[in-house]
Amino acid sequence: MDNRKLSMCEKVKTRKYTRLNRVSTKALMKSMFGLESVVQGRIKLLLRGKKVGFAIDAWTEEGMHFVAVIGVTGADKYLLCFSTLTGESDMGSDVIIELLDDVLDTYEIHASQLCFYVIDHASVNVAIANKTLVPMIGRASHRFNLAVQALMREDDDILDKVHALMVKLNTIKNRHHLREADALMPVYQQKRQSSSRNWRSILHPSVLLAVCGVVGRCVIAPLVVLVVCITTGYFTSATFFIDAKHSYFAYSQLDPIMRGGCHDCLSSCRKVFIQLSVFGSDAIISMPVYENSQVVANADAAAGDYSKLTPEEIALADKLDNDGAVCSVAIGAVNDWGTPNVAIGSTAEGILSVVNTLNLSLAPQMKRELEVAVDQKEQCESRWNLGVVLRLHRFQTVKNSADYSSISVADFNTYPDYADCRPDIPNQGVVGMKLAFATNGEDLLSVVPDRLKQFPYEIESSSLPTISRYIKTVPTIHGLTTVTQPLLRSYFSGCRVRVVNTTAVYVEEGCTLIDHWRSYGLTLQSPDDLPVCSTGDVCVHNMYNTVWEYTNSLSSADPTRVIQIISVFRSRYADSVALSMLPGAIVAQILLMGIISLYQVMSSKRSVLLTQIWAYRCQNGRMQIAYLAQVMYHFAFNSDMYYLGLSTGTLSSASIMNLALSFYAFSYSFINVIKARTGEQELDRGFRLLWEVVILTATGCVTGVLLSLRYTSLSFIGDLNGELLRRTSTLGAKYCGLKDSCYVFIVNLGFVITAAALALGFLTNCIALMIKHCQRSRGASKYRVNSAVSAGDGVKSPQMTTFEENCLGAPFSRLFKDCNDFAYVTYMNKRCSSVETILLTGYLFYGEHVYQATSVVLLLVARLVPRKFLRTFNQLLLRWHYDPEQGTLTYATSCTWYSASAENYKLSEAMPLA
Repeated sequence: MDNRKLSMCEKVKTRKYTRLNRVSTKALMKSMFGLESVVQGRIKLLLRGKKVGFAIDAWTEEGMHFVAVIGVTGADKYLLCFSTLTGESDMGSDVIIELLDDVLDTYEIHASQLCFYVIDHASVNVAIANKTLVPMIGRASHRFNLAVQALMREDDDILDKVHALMVKLNTIKNRHHLREADALMPVYQQKRQSSSRNWRSILHPSVLLAVCGVVGRCVIAPLVVLVVCITTGYFTSATFFIDAKHSYFAYSQLDPIMRGGCHDCLSSCRKVFIQLSVFGSDAIISMPVYENSQVVANADAAAGDYSKLTPEEIALADKLDNDGAVCSVAIGAVNDWGTPNVAIGSTAEGILSVVNTLNLSLAPQMKRELEVAVDQKEQCESRWNLGVVLRLHRFQTVKNSADYSSISVADFNTYPDYADCRPDIPNQGVVGMKLAFATNGEDLLSVVPDRLKQFPYEIESSSLPTISRYIKTVPTIHGLTTVTQPLLRSYFSGCRVRVVNTTAVYVEEGCTLIDHWRSYGLTLQSPDDLPVCSTGDVCVHNMYNTVWEYTNSLSSADPTRVIQIISVFRSRYADSVALSMLPGAIVAQILLMGIISLYQVMSSKRSVLLTQIWAYRCQNGRMQIAYLAQVMYHFAFNSDMYYLGLSTGTLSSASIMNLALSFYAFSYSFINVIKARTGEQELDRGFRLLWEVVILTATGCVTGVLLSLRYTSLSFIGDLNGELLRRTSTLGAKYCGLKDSCYVFIVNLGFVITAAALALGFLTNCIALMIKHCQRSRGASKYRVNSAVSAGDGVKSPQMTTFEENCLGAPFSRLFKDCNDFAYVTYMNKRCSSVETILLTGYLFYGEHVYQATSVVLLLVARLVPRKFLRTFNQLLLRWHYDPEQGTLTYATSCTWYSASAENYKLSEAMPLA
């Protein structure tokens, strides 16, 4: 029924095996009716005035009766009618006579021209002849059969032998004898061999390695890259570093980035006591008073005048000096952070004695921490410190405005060298409180800047967000995973604030309100932003808890230098820097070309050898240089930013992906270029697939490690490959400009990845040699490689195949030294270049021709765009015509891209070439 309706033209299978343009059933029938009229007119002219006989045949199929009428002349035959009867109920002679009359009218044949019927000897047919008075020639087919038998009777013996032989060769066991005579037999054998593979052969290590290489490169890797690109916003909102919206809070114990100190600031503890005595019973002093106290303390110490100190204070100062305490005063100088500071480093008992003897107004919670540390010093061994620095305090100048003003204030705090050893003292109810200011229903903290909401304050009750003091961290020096951060402070009239609400402001009980500070109102200690920058002005911002906790020790290399290393509680983010998508584009090129090569090489059949050829073609070619150049360009401009992000733990997930992709692209192309440029061309079957698996595995491991360390500061990078400069140093002034600090890196990241790539290449080569050695020790089959024969040996070289002669210009064995075991096959009783040889040298079957692989890529593109579009490109392609009967190639011919795109690619089955 499909054939009668002509619906086969719209079927998928019909379209697959035709080169004609698409056509619908309706359009086809319309064209056929038009063609019918043309053909009928032509036949009329040919039969005009000639004697004609009708050969008639009729049959029934699937309930439909058909009648065919063939016009026969002395020299030609013409199909005049192929039709059904008008009524299925009557198939008698009258109905057929009506059909014949219609044929005579259609072709304008006069009854006198009709001479005879050639028809079966049936009653209906006899009736037709009798009624039309036209002679009938019956039993024609029977007589033809008898004539053929009479003609071949002399050769009965030969025919019987051929028949008996073909019956025997029809079995699978004996069919191999047809190999040299039948071109389809190799194809049959390939299909039989592929269907007869068992599980043991499928699980062979070489097969598993091939599957891992192909599936990993062409399926898993593209899917992983696509999923990661979507989840990281790679194409939309990704940035190089984490921005302020994605900042993270962390604790860094003895942070190497915050390593500094000061020269010539080591002093006697008496001088430090003179400066501390300026505080008296006050909790804070202004910056002018603090700086003036440094000048006074320096002058008194130089004159030996310690009259401002009591005998008890002098005795304690001398005792601290004798006990090895480190007392430092940056008088006339500043530390590496550009601030003058006062510090004492001693035991917990020593620091508590200083606080009690000088009657310093230490925060009650800190004083309680010191007392507990003295009682429990065996539980956690650590030095304690007392430090005085200038801190920035912010206060509101316009009611209900978040634009706060600031003032520098000096206060002091105590802390251990390691936050692990800070006793957990509750802040709630640690001291009594008193009314300092009635707010009359106004909340003084209803509007505050966001930066004042990042750290906890020692205010017991207020509208500020509640932030925990306890920070999860990596195991510290004492093995703890949770540490307690200090509390920032708030002041009103020079007293520490305990409660702020809509009723009043309450301060510590026993504190004397100072009129000088009343005009500032409620002040809040502010976190500091101390950025670390690259020399390219890209900065990582660190919002630090400014109750600084730093060690205070002497340098072993320079006894005049005090080393100060800060353990920081900070919220970190970086400048917004646009993300380069070049690494993603490079890897997309590599993966796409791998998929195209897989389609080209393994479209006809699959084998381990073909996967090795696929890997060889992926790893060689001009594109490797292009990949390498692009990655080197990327590293040249982004190496310092990668180092900065790794050193500070601020790389975004998209940047980590970029770094992993760059590692893959650089390592892959670099080793491929080295291998292609050293020594002779080799398929090197032991290396190719293994290298694909190793580089994919290594890239996955690198990605996993980078993601696990995403929020970890890898400070050793700066220690080994650069230097952190302060603006106050000579080099810092040169490289950092107006930035507080900057990293200067020495070795470009590309060189580091080069070393890693060489290590991976060496590892892969070692594994390949080990596998080859194991195969030899087990007696595995070896590749047979023929030695090259010189011209003077007198040995006649085999004649080159048409593929070698017209495409390669030389024998294949001169190009590859380890492929002679599959270079040639016997096909159609001829010595031919194998399909593997053709694919390995970069030639592909496409339609009725052989093209170079680069040309086939263009032809694949042509299948995706309208053919008319190709007319605008004056691109010439080389191709070699394939003769399927002889199995040979012609010489090279050129054609335009447009012309070559008309090839029927569905006919491109790879065959050996003679």
